[in-house]
Amino acid sequence: MAGIAEQQLTLEESRDRYADRKPYFEYWDGHAIQKSVPTKLHAKLQQIILDMLRELGYKTFPELTLRISPDREPTPDVVANVKEPEDPYPTSPVDVVVEILSPADRFSIVQEKCERYSDLESKIF
Repeated sequence: MAGIAEQQLTLEESRDRYADRKPYFEYWDGHAIQKSVPTKLHAKLQQIILDMLRELGYKTFPELTLRISPDREPTPDVVANVKEPEDPYPTSPVDVVVEILSPADRFSIVQEKCERYSDLESKIF
């Protein structure tokens, strides 16, 4: 992940400050966290994964923000769901999220993010 905003923010403050900035910012437990700048290889892998999931019957979306928790608003590299998710943002758990490691990402950070996704689902159910 590229960077973390220093101060604690509410979800609304995070949206106001970072909603239209790229690379995207995600909201995790009071912090706006900027995603890494995607490379050509990252984009190609993203497309391959989207195509594979689509062939398996999923509705697929790149960089779709998930609004399924007041504490966390991630934007995974790939989102896939059997049913069409809510519009404009999913507000309930989706079937598949994929994060593609970029050269600037530390594995430990991405692993923590995966654990947060798992925790997010358990908080909802």
